[in-house]
Amino acid sequence: MIWLSASDELGEVECIFPTVVENPPCKPSGSINKQTGFPILAMTSEPVNEVCIQFHEEDFTIWFVTDKVIDSQIQADAITFLIANANELVGIICGNVINI
Repeated sequence: MIWLSASDELGEVECIFPTVVENPPCKPSGSINKQTGFPILAMTSEPVNEVCIQFHEEDFTIWFVTDKVIDSQIQADAITFLIANANELVGIICGNVINI
């Protein structure tokens, strides 16, 4: 579940018992459009059936879909939004995390 503010800004991502994966379910395109800022997310009526988490040494990625080609990424401090088809949020990389 993704909680958005009244102005469609990301407030919280909630995952209950997500699947842990070793390999990314989406692949990058040959050229990725990189931007800095914070995206405004549009709500859709399409539910995400299977969220998965991929752990890395100093960050982790929350994946919302599979088999998409990432063509853009938006960097907002320690969070990177992974976008496919120029407007579909497919994943969020959460950086600068501490394992306790």
